[in-house]
Amino acid sequence: MDLRGTDPARFADCGSQPTGILRMACRVGSAAHAISTVYPDKDLDPGELFKAFAAVEGANAVRAALSTGRYSYLLARAKSRLPTNSETCLEEGAGICGNHVEAFLAIMEALGVKARPVQFFYSTEGMRESHIAVEVFFLGGWRFIDVTWGFAVPREGGGIQFKSLEEIRANPDGEGLENAFDAWSLFARANRGDPLAYLRRPELDVLVDGKGLVTVSVPDGPEMIERFEHLPNYVGDIVPERKNRLTSLRFVAQGKYRVSLQVSGQAGCRPQEGDRLLVNGREFSIAGPAIIFDMDREAMLSMRSSQQLCYMVFSEARFAALP
Repeated sequence: MDLRGTDPARFADCGSQPTGILRMACRVGSAAHAISTVYPDKDLDPGELFKAFAAVEGANAVRAALSTGRYSYLLARAKSRLPTNSETCLEEGAGICGNHVEAFLAIMEALGVKARPVQFFYSTEGMRESHIAVEVFFLGGWRFIDVTWGFAVPREGGGIQFKSLEEIRANPDGEGLENAFDAWSLFARANRGDPLAYLRRPELDVLVDGKGLVTVSVPDGPEMIERFEHLPNYVGDIVPERKNRLTSLRFVAQGKYRVSLQVSGQAGCRPQEGDRLLVNGREFSIAGPAIIFDMDREAMLSMRSSQQLCYMVFSEARFAALP
């Protein structure tokens, strides 16, 4: 039975759903429906309450079913069993942030709740890191939820107080951030403190639903090769059916360099006339195995295409200093 709509009978037989994710979505929807109908604040629309509670219930259900601790065990002991999609994550009971978001977005889609991914790129003590969370649309706005680490809500006051990402980052010291409480979050607190501290970083690069700009510093060392670890290795439009959700890269350096950008290929499309990689406004064909250009302190990389879904994927960038 379709899980969208308003008829509560759609959640009556969750076991009949054909996949594990849909069975989980059915259980999440039934809980959200029950709570939204008895919520004490009668001024709030029950449909909006359903979305809010579906998001909370879905995040907690995914966290519980796709254990990060279990994933760490498989990574150390049985790499051949690492799950590769939401269904295998459910079978193994294991997952990390990307798996959590994939499963969560599938649940929200099944329930008819608007949600989108939000990617983060930052450094901790000189080491690159990346993370992914979500935003869910309810009560008139996009609300930030970190499926892996927990919820960004004020510590004081009741009600549904979820903040947007912009609100959290605009006032980083004004709100307490509540994290979920499980074995992995306890480890994270002991290892590095607040797992949601990345939201307060001023140098944070953010991609919302695949759209945004990520900065790449020219690597130090004798080789000066960038292999895009914890960084997007692509530019272009990665979101199907929604044009202009573009990811761009910005290379930054302290001097002049010749850059050799190794192209793995194109995804979601075949090169057509007019498709171009743009480097500081200069045009390059997207069909070549390598793109070579000179940069002076900065190079902006973006893509122009008339196709609905099209992006270039890179394997590495090599930098050679110029006089």
